[in-house]
Amino acid sequence: MPSCIKIALFAFALFCCGCNELNPPRPKPDKVVWKQIETWSGKGSSQTDTFEMGMAEWRVKWKTGNETPGTKGKFVLTLHSTVSGRSLSQLADNDGPGEGVSNVDDDSRPYYLVIDSGNLDWTVTVEQSIRTGGR
Repeated sequence: MPSCIKIALFAFALFCCGCNELNPPRPKPDKVVWKQIETWSGKGSSQTDTFEMGMAEWRVKWKTGNETPGTKGKFVLTLHSTVSGRSLSQLADNDGPGEGVSNVDDDSRPYYLVIDSGNLDWTVTVEQSIRTGGR
């Protein structure tokens, strides 16, 4: 084989190897898994126990149902600081049966929830995100 062809093949091989460095494999994004921290259920108004949340992303899921026949159900969910007792955020305001999710973006501290509800059964769950390596 002539030396110019060998040189051309060698140059082509080097070029092909160099292409991979220009397009490195992309890291896979993290997966988010939601871990249940606390769950409360009831009928009527209530205040939850205190729960502590760290700096991780977290959310509150709620679901209402079993509306008392002939009446209009109401559900209001409010997040409070255990330290000051003040209301931090209204997470839900719903008439009748329904469900929803509210993401919370606040400092690390202890919290509690206030549920103002009438004529509905309700369930409220606090969840914290856990990031895992992408797969």
